[in-house]
Amino acid sequence: LAGFMILTLTHHLAARWFGPRIALLAMALVAFWPNLIFFTTILSSELFFIAMTLAGLFFWQRPTGNPVTNLILAGLIWGLTSYIRPVILLAPVALALVDLIRGPRRFAGTGMKAGVAVLLVLLIAAPWTMRNQQVLGEPAMISTNFGPNLWMGNNPASNGGYMPLPPEVDSMSEIERSDYLKAQAKQYIMENPGAAIRLLGVKLVRLNDRETIGVVWNEENLRALVGVRGLLVAKLLATGYWYLLLVGAAAGVVVIMRRQGIAEAFFNPPVSLWGYFTLLHVVVVAEDRYHMPASPFIAILAAVALDALLSRRSASPVTEQIA
Repeated sequence: LAGFMILTLTHHLAARWFGPRIALLAMALVAFWPNLIFFTTILSSELFFIAMTLAGLFFWQRPTGNPVTNLILAGLIWGLTSYIRPVILLAPVALALVDLIRGPRRFAGTGMKAGVAVLLVLLIAAPWTMRNQQVLGEPAMISTNFGPNLWMGNNPASNGGYMPLPPEVDSMSEIERSDYLKAQAKQYIMENPGAAIRLLGVKLVRLNDRETIGVVWNEENLRALVGVRGLLVAKLLATGYWYLLLVGAAAGVVVIMRRQGIAEAFFNPPVSLWGYFTLLHVVVVAEDRYHMPASPFIAILAAVALDALLSRRSASPVTEQIA
């Protein structure tokens, strides 16, 4: 069900932004994406989060229907999405930034819309926030893992990825642990700005240097089915497909830039959300699974490049001369 939602909503949004031909290509790129296929056997948050993010985006930019109703539906869906991953909270803000290039009046209107959406997300998350207040002693929107994640990506021993928490937090409560590790990370960043900046680059690379997590989480069964060599082939296939789409998405941005200018190339919904999910994990902690929320937007941008390539190849020399 989540996969079906991802396919259909990717197609719908791509058609809205770039037309039906690119929408079909984007849907095909998602349909054959090895890592997304591998994740259909894993009960984790990724596919559900992607599907719900796209569902909210469907109403956020819906050109028909009542605008207020569409906004409320987007906020309600993203509020439910926050129970899967609270990082959805500021996605409306990232989308509002798209209108920076369209004048102060347009940006002010979209900014107000984003504020309403964020408020709706917080309201939907409020029951769990109150539950945390009662159970943990302090309000926490959904989870208490921001401090640990920030520390993992910002400490003297950090390599940018997941690492065990220090032993001194073992006896702490969730809130105490989060506050302590958040303070430790902030202190490290302030005292070592150069090292912290270098870690940003390390995390950016780590976020994008492979896509093997779907294979790894299926490793036991895959090894039984295809053996060790087949497991290696699956990892190479998944990562190779990821590299092709990553290069394709970058090429898609270039295509938009040549057709519509540099502002339109970087201030559009797929680039904005790709940048948002990337920035989040470059700041905190990075692993290849964390780039997955941007998958449909990367596929859409890669489809833009693929469409341009196919159109160029299909043009005959005579047509080019006439043009």
